[in-house]
Amino acid sequence: MIPGWLQFRNWHLWRSGVSVGVLSTRPPVLHLKYWRDFNLVIRALKPVLEHLRDEPAWLLFSFGWCMEYPDRIALVKQREQEHRRAFPRHRWVFLAATERELQMLQAGGLDALLCNQNCFVDEGIYTIDSRVRKDFEAVYDARLSAFKRHELASTLASLALISYVHRPGLSAEDRRYLETVRQVLPRAHWFNSPFSPFYRRLSAKAVANRLNRCRVGLCLSAEEGGMYASIQYLLCGLPVVSTPSRGGRDEFFDALNSRIAEEDPGSVEALVRDLLENPPDAHEIRARTIRRIEQHRNRLIERIGAIRRSFGNPEPYEAEWRHRFIDKMIRYVSCRSLIRTLEEGR
Repeated sequence: MIPGWLQFRNWHLWRSGVSVGVLSTRPPVLHLKYWRDFNLVIRALKPVLEHLRDEPAWLLFSFGWCMEYPDRIALVKQREQEHRRAFPRHRWVFLAATERELQMLQAGGLDALLCNQNCFVDEGIYTIDSRVRKDFEAVYDARLSAFKRHELASTLASLALISYVHRPGLSAEDRRYLETVRQVLPRAHWFNSPFSPFYRRLSAKAVANRLNRCRVGLCLSAEEGGMYASIQYLLCGLPVVSTPSRGGRDEFFDALNSRIAEEDPGSVEALVRDLLENPPDAHEIRARTIRRIEQHRNRLIERIGAIRRSFGNPEPYEAEWRHRFIDKMIRYVSCRSLIRTLEEGR
C-alpha cells in the first residue's frame, strides 16, 4: 500500500535534478544518476527510502562527473556510511566510468562495478542514416558552459552546433559564455540557436538526424562525465576529434574511431581534416561501439541477476532489462509513482 500521506503530495524528482529508475522489484534495485550532491539525492528520495526501510534494497549510482579524486571518493564513502547507519538493510553500488575510478572506489572500501554511463545511450535511436546528406564537416553537441571550450573549434570553416541552455536559471557566467561563443564562432551553423526566441532543446531523434548531416564529432572539454554526445557521434558512425580528457568518454575510443588533439584550435582543425581526407568506415565505427557498450551493460545485467538470485528470484534478468531500459536511463518521476511501481512488481 502507498502511505496515505503520500497520496496527496507530488514528489517530482526532476525539481531536484534527481533521476531514478526501478531496475528490479524482487528485491528492489534502483538506479540513480548522481550529478551534484548526495544529500540532495537522499532528501528527494526520502519517501521511497522510508517505504523500503525494513527490507533489503540496492541503490546503484552512476556519476555525472569525473570522480577520480581522493576527496570525492572520501565524500562518497562518508555519505554511504551515513545512509547505512540510517538504513542498515540498504546497499550502495557505484557504477564506475573508468578502470581508475573503479580502483579508487574499491580501494576506498566501496562496492563498485565498471559500467560507464555511455552504455545507457540507446543505439536504436542513434543510428546511421545513409539517406541524409552530409552538409557540415564537423559538429559539436555541447552545453553552453565554459568547460566545453567551444573556442577550440574557432578555425573550422564548416561547423554545426547543437546547444543546451538551462533556462530560466541561466547563470551570469553562462550568459557571458554564450556571448563569447557567438563571437568566437561567428560562421557556425546552429541547429537550435540559443539566440532565437524559438529556441528549444532537440529531441533524441532530432539530435540523431542532425548528427547524420555531419562528418566528424567534437569533444573539447578537459574534464566532465562520460559525455553522452561522444557515444552518440560513434553510434551515428561519426569519428571523433577529442582533446585529452578525464571522466570516461575515452573508454569507447580507439585508433579507428578517434583522434586526440592538442588543446589548441590548429590541432583540432588538423585532425578534423585528417579524418575528412581518410574517413574510417562508419558502420565499423558503430559496430565496434556497440560491442563495447554490450560489455559494460552485461556487467550490470550479471550483477543484478546475482543480487536477485541471492534473494530467491531465479528468473533470468535479461528480459526484464530490455523492458526497463530507456535512453540514458534518465527518468524523472514522482516518489509516489516509484512506490507504486515497486508495489506492483511484488
